[in-house]
Amino acid sequence: MKTKMKLLLMVLLMGTTMSLSAQGQKTLTSEDKAKKETEKMTKDLSLTSDQQAKIQAINLKYAKQRDEVMSKQKAEGKMTDAEKQQVKENAQKSVSAQEAEFKSVLTADQYQKYLNNKEAVKEKASKKSACPEKDKAQKSAKK
Repeated sequence: MKTKMKLLLMVLLMGTTMSLSAQGQKTLTSEDKAKKETEKMTKDLSLTSDQQAKIQAINLKYAKQRDEVMSKQKAEGKMTDAEKQQVKENAQKSVSAQEAEFKSVLTADQYQKYLNNKEAVKEKASKKSACPEKDKAQKSAKK
């Protein structure tokens, strides 16, 4: 369950980056992504200024890692199934490491709220993907 959730989060983060690029919008830098995520966590979890600085550093570290992976994948083009599996495993390890760092900075209540928020995002995404034809139609209508 946790593995699926971590993978989903990583896919969502990568998907957000790719969809922004595909829409012709300015792609956010690692710094911008980390700042945006930290702002969201500050709001959702009521972070102290000390926690905010530590979370910002963690988010930046992992945003840079994700961007490096995405750049490498883009440059290499198609991947074999083995390469895809390796990227998936590395992404899962990265998410686990990031969460462990969050856990060391957040209080128990904040960390639980973080996990609950993540679960809510996962549920929303699974509901959205449960009807891909409807999602596709809604996206077309927005254009």
